[in-house]
Amino acid sequence: MIGRHGLAGLAAALLLGSCGGEGVGGPVVCPAVLVVADAATVTEYRDGPGRDLTDVRFSAGVADVNWACEYDGEGHVDVEIAIDLVASRGPAADAPTARFAYFVVLADQTRAIRAKKVFPFEITFEGNVASVGFRRVAGTTFYVGEETTGSGYTIFIGFQLTRDQYRHNLGGG
Repeated sequence: MIGRHGLAGLAAALLLGSCGGEGVGGPVVCPAVLVVADAATVTEYRDGPGRDLTDVRFSAGVADVNWACEYDGEGHVDVEIAIDLVASRGPAADAPTARFAYFVVLADQTRAIRAKKVFPFEITFEGNVASVGFRRVAGTTFYVGEETTGSGYTIFIGFQLTRDQYRHNLGGG
């Protein structure tokens, strides 16, 4: 799901780079990488009906994305994505460790999903630290054909959300 903000807004706000250079048969063109606006943050609340700031256990957001790609000359492209994230511990945190997951989705020229990988991870807050920044690196390889580049493909990134977290991100509480 791309979200109600639309691809134009995502591209303007979150399209952060691509690669260039020479590859087999010409210049290397990486797939576009976009952060899904409605999945760019995640908030975990304590159990119960409360949803104000005092009920937040942990939250996280995508701060930056960088990527590079390489073609193998046989129709495959390897893409390495570095995702910079920021996580915070809220007042309702009852443990020092937060568990999240983010997804990397490959879509073709028609926006049909060709592949999806989910990457779970943990963050431990040491001592009284309330916020941490960190980088996660994800890689994917896909086939584009010998006569094609990755320019017609798009990679979407976001947090793997529960239904309630997604509703919260949409402003529905």
